[in-house]
Amino acid sequence: MNLKRNIVVVVFFIVAASLGIIIYVVPGILDAFTKTFVASYDTFQVTDDADFYIVREESVYLTKSEGELSYYFEQGEMVRKGTEILKVHTSTVPDTYKEDYKDLRADLGQGAKVQGSYLAETSGVVSYYVDGYEYFFRPENLEGITYENIPKNLREPVNLARDYTLTEEPLYKITRYDKWYLLAFVKPESIGKYQIGKTVTLYLPSGNIRGEIWEITPLGERYRVIITTNMYYPDFSVKRKVGAVVLSSDYKGIIIPNDSITTSEGKTGVYIINKRKQKVFTEIKVLASDGITSCIEVESFIDENGIKVDTVDIYDTIVRRPN
Repeated sequence: MNLKRNIVVVVFFIVAASLGIIIYVVPGILDAFTKTFVASYDTFQVTDDADFYIVREESVYLTKSEGELSYYFEQGEMVRKGTEILKVHTSTVPDTYKEDYKDLRADLGQGAKVQGSYLAETSGVVSYYVDGYEYFFRPENLEGITYENIPKNLREPVNLARDYTLTEEPLYKITRYDKWYLLAFVKPESIGKYQIGKTVTLYLPSGNIRGEIWEITPLGERYRVIITTNMYYPDFSVKRKVGAVVLSSDYKGIIIPNDSITTSEGKTGVYIINKRKQKVFTEIKVLASDGITSCIEVESFIDENGIKVDTVDIYDTIVRRPN
C-alpha cells in the first residue's frame, strides 16, 4: 500500500511540475522566439519609375509653296491666335537642298494642314519638332491606345528649322499649353502605387511637375495609367517619351512592415508588448503603403465615427508576424 501511495505521490508531483512548466516556462520560451521591433518615426515616400508617352492637342502645318524661310519665334515660345509664325519668301530652292521629310509627311497623314498665311490658328506653344505621331497620340484617341499598338521603335522628333522648304513639307506645330496627358503602362506589381484622383509629383530630367491620376484601366498584362497636368514643361512640346520618377505618397509617421499588420474583431491593428510583457492588440490607421511597408498614424487618430483612438507611439515594441 505504501508503494502504491508513493507512486501516486510521485505521479502527482510530475504532473504538477509539467503543468508548471507549461504555464510558466513555455510561454517565456515562446516569447523569447517572438520577433519584435521598436516603432520609429520617419518619412515615408511611395515612388515608381515609369516611362510616359506625351499626349497633347496639337496641329502640324505644311508649306503652301517653296522658298526661303524667315522665323519670327523661337522653339517653345508662347504665341497668340492670329500671330504670324514665319514667312516663306518665294524663291528658287537651291539644288543642294535635300528633301528629307517624305517618311515624316506620310506618317502625319491627312491631319497636317496646308497653310498659306502661317498665322497661328489657336493660342499655344510653337514647336519646330515633329515626330509624325501627332495624330496618333491625341487626347481623343486615348481610349484606343494600348501597349501593343504603340510603335516599338519611336522616331526621334525631327527639328524642322531650316533655310528653305519645298511645297507641302512640315514646317511647325502649335500645341495647347494648358493641358497635357502623360500615358504609362504599369505592371501589376506596381499598380498599387497609383490611385485615381490622387495628385502626384513627377520628377523629370529637366525639373518636376505635379499632376492628377485621371484614369487606371487594366489592359491585358498591364494597366494603362493616364496623368493630366496643366503645368508647363519645356520638353512636352518636343519629346514623345520621357522617363519619370512618380512620387505618389509623401507622409511622416511610424514605419512598419506589412507582415506585422493583422485584424481583430474587424479592426486593423498590430500587437504591441506592454510593460507587463503581454501582447496587446492596438488599432492603427494606415496612411500609405507600398505593398511591403506601411506608414501609420502616431499616438492617436480620429476614426470614421469621429472617435479618438489611441494607437502606436514611438518606441513601442511591435510584434512581427503575429498571425
